[in-house]
Amino acid sequence: MPGPRMIVGWLGRESRFKALLEAQGHDIVDLESAADSVRCEAIVISTPEAQVEGMVTALEPHVRRGQIVVHCSIGLGVQVLDPLEVQGALAMAIAHVGADRWIVTTSDELAQGIAEVLLFESGQVTLPKTDAERVEIAPKIAYAQMVRQLARAAHRDLKVVLDEEAVPPGEEQGEFLAPRFVTSDIYSAFQSITDPGFRKAFVEAARRVGEIENNMELEMWGLQEELR
Repeated sequence: MPGPRMIVGWLGRESRFKALLEAQGHDIVDLESAADSVRCEAIVISTPEAQVEGMVTALEPHVRRGQIVVHCSIGLGVQVLDPLEVQGALAMAIAHVGADRWIVTTSDELAQGIAEVLLFESGQVTLPKTDAERVEIAPKIAYAQMVRQLARAAHRDLKVVLDEEAVPPGEEQGEFLAPRFVTSDIYSAFQSITDPGFRKAFVEAARRVGEIENNMELEMWGLQEELR
């Protein structure tokens, strides 16, 4: 049986999670400010990773006991929501990692149960992970996304050279993982990499992605890291 419908305050970008909640019948409200969250049963922070902590600080004076607070950043665990949990919020970190798989980290068993129900209603699979495990997963996801972008670019180039359909069906426009990492998330993910070989490959991929997508900021960052 479907669970109770909620007013969900949304902070940040569109995402697969928003689409799932809308499909379940929840009322999604794009919040103009953190103060507007007081009328919501749940709040979702769907900003780039670098902005999550600031959003938590803004929400702290307004959150109330029993509110559900979710952030969608793969690179951060549930601990970043501690200031809201202290106020009585149910804290959850829910990140989409591809297909119907979601990484979930929560503050307690009650929050875990709610997160699982929200995803189960849409036929999704919950993968419980710790904060430490999320930190390790984040750069691998970012790298997989960047390599996929490079593969699509290579297929397009080959198609031009051969003047025929060299792009496998669904490859050019297909998504490997969602949501796609923004530039600041790539920087954050890189900071947690300890393996020297992976660090080198990650930077090379980021520089090339910046080059083919005319993202000068990312390209220059890659060049600078390669010279370190």
